Amino acid sequence: MARILVVEDDADIAQLLARRLRTYGHTVLTAPSARLAMRSVGLDFPADVAILDVNLPGTNGFELLDQLRNHPELDSPNLPAVFLSASNNPANIERGTAMGCVYLVKPFVSGELQGAILKAIGAVPEL
Repeated sequence: MARILVVEDDADIAQLLARRLRTYGHTVLTAPSARLAMRSVGLDFPADVAILDVNLPGTNGFELLDQLRNHPELDSPNLPAVFLSASNNPANIERGTAMGCVYLVKPFVSGELQGAILKAIGAVPEL
């Protein structure tokens, strides 16, 4: 399946996400912050899709996605992403959608997340 970068500062949620994604057959790398995520990705873990919490310490999920997409060593200007947030703030949803991403509000259904990942990696045709 996919190589997924999960950036989530809540350790319990990160662990739950990783466990669930692995049951779907994905390879998962987790990081609790944008800074650690940027150190972890690259040639050692070329992510197919990123799952990003919107509210991260330091750099938010939107800024992190920009950094990932513009990182010269990653060569992934179109890296697909799914944003997760406890907030259903319309401005955030619009910003995430404008970046070409799926925006899910916590709590979410794991099947909904799997569907968003499959769509992001092109495994599900657009309707």
